[in-house]
Amino acid sequence: MSQVEPFAPDAGKPQIDAIDPLDFGYLDILPRQRAGQGRLHLGRALGRALGRTAEDGAEGPALLFVHGAHHGAWCFAAYLAFFDALGIPAAALDLRGHGGLPQDAAFCRQGVAAMAEDVAA
Repeated sequence: MSQVEPFAPDAGKPQIDAIDPLDFGYLDILPRQRAGQGRLHLGRALGRALGRTAEDGAEGPALLFVHGAHHGAWCFAAYLAFFDALGIPAAALDLRGHGGLPQDAAFCRQGVAAMAEDVAA
């Protein structure tokens, strides 16, 4: 019978040289939160940095990846893994109706301003 390893904050932290740019599964293990009508995938380094101040050692802004048409946050999975391995806070956004989010009848009439609301949220 194998022993269960105790939880470590960096458990599952990707190694830079082992990141497969065609493996989009990294997003599946990341926390998510709502962003307007979109969904934000939070990199592990960002999760650790939230709530920290400059006095606590927080450095610089986080990276936000926003996809174009017919894509989703999945296209940035390798980037999130890469920046997590470096400890750089990053997140990727699924805009409304993208990345597996539902599309209603009004989706085809959504413009850039509506998508920008998700980014601003």
